[in-house]
Amino acid sequence: MKSLLSIVFVYLCVFAASSFSAFGQTKRILFIAGEPSHGWNRHEFPAGCELLASCLNRSSLPVETSISQGWPDNQATLEDADAIVIYSDGNEKHVARGKADILNDLYQKGTGFAILHYALEPGEPALDAFLEIAIGGYFKVDWSVNPVWTLESPRFAKHPINSGIEDIKLEDEWYYHMKFQPDSPGIIHLLQTVPPLSSLGEDGPRTGNPTVREAVRNGVPQSLAWAHIGEDNQRGFGYTGGHFHYNWNQPGARKLALNGIAWTAGLEIPETGIDSEIAPIVVHQSIEHAIARGDKEDTLRHLANDSQLLNKPGRGSYTPLHQAILRKKPDIVSTLLELKANPNIPTNSGQTALHIAVSRNDSNATEAVLQAGADMTAKDGNGWTPLHLAAAKNRIELVQLLLDSGSNINALSDAGGTPLHEASVSAGPELIQLLIDKGVDPKVVSKTGKTALDHAVEFKNEAAIEILSEFK
Repeated sequence: MKSLLSIVFVYLCVFAASSFSAFGQTKRILFIAGEPSHGWNRHEFPAGCELLASCLNRSSLPVETSISQGWPDNQATLEDADAIVIYSDGNEKHVARGKADILNDLYQKGTGFAILHYALEPGEPALDAFLEIAIGGYFKVDWSVNPVWTLESPRFAKHPINSGIEDIKLEDEWYYHMKFQPDSPGIIHLLQTVPPLSSLGEDGPRTGNPTVREAVRNGVPQSLAWAHIGEDNQRGFGYTGGHFHYNWNQPGARKLALNGIAWTAGLEIPETGIDSEIAPIVVHQSIEHAIARGDKEDTLRHLANDSQLLNKPGRGSYTPLHQAILRKKPDIVSTLLELKANPNIPTNSGQTALHIAVSRNDSNATEAVLQAGADMTAKDGNGWTPLHLAAAKNRIELVQLLLDSGSNINALSDAGGTPLHEASVSAGPELIQLLIDKGVDPKVVSKTGKTALDHAVEFKNEAAIEILSEFK
């Protein structure tokens, strides 16, 4: 199997040549990542391993990590590891499928194991047996379940792996009702809760069964992460979350995984746990997707990773501000303007944020971009100012807002018409009268040789004809 082995060494000692530090002997941790699957932001095993390994490398612990994408070609890579992390798909795609004998030999020699998410479902009797011995349990079809649900207010056992974790509130594909060694004194249930009954579906291989349904109804706590100590003090760690890559944003979940992995290698966990900082992981594939979903936090993640996106035209030449106004996402509009998004960038059709707000009949967005310095004289592809556009669409509230904000009521379009020319085509009498009362000149002749009355006659707007006839 092709594998890519990338090794990053971190030596926290006075003499770089030494394999020891003030904290003890350097521990080697091998991450084995399966192929990514399930599409965007799901089962991104290589990226997840890279992130966790990088956090360990930057910690104060004496640790050396390596990452193998796929099963390592070199047996020595496995034998040199103090702990092995397996993060992959399960069943036929399990990265360790057919390797149970090798894993058992390593376990007998004292290697620790951390198994994350789908890798907890080997789907092979020999691997099932290995996980039961090495980490105390595994996902068993027709017994365990794998729903997506939100964990809230879990119970944390007193254990070094839980050091520094205050809370974890997170939607994930949390497996539960795992198949554990019966009455094993070596299992420590680190993270427990009683899942909502609604997390169970109809009976099926992974969705529900009478046994798990009874357990949830009876309030039996379910273990979502656990530690295991073997007969010869080998260490194991299981974590059922990790389906969504972006969930590593959550500090508690990330710290739990880092603490658990380091603990399996025999490292002493700091009282505050393993602290780490990461670049924000975006939930949605683009900032446009984040805005479309109304996800302000993810919009901010995209901007944190690339500040140039704030005023960068994207799909359809729309900036994020254009997108937020177009999709009527007021919280995101406000946030972008607070970040100094430019309201005067035009689209390919010449529309500014103010034109789009008027077109969407959004008075709040219109007011927001006006306060942010929107140019009321800017013209779109039709040669219209925002006031011309509001008049053409019979948006009396927006016309009033634009006039109150200082729009020129006698501004001329590229065709030489006033806002009254556009209103006379189809607007109601209230808007026609408002423009007259505010001082529009009804006698202006456009470049096509027509007055507003001429337009009203041409398009048979009887209400406008009646009002404008007195200005012949």
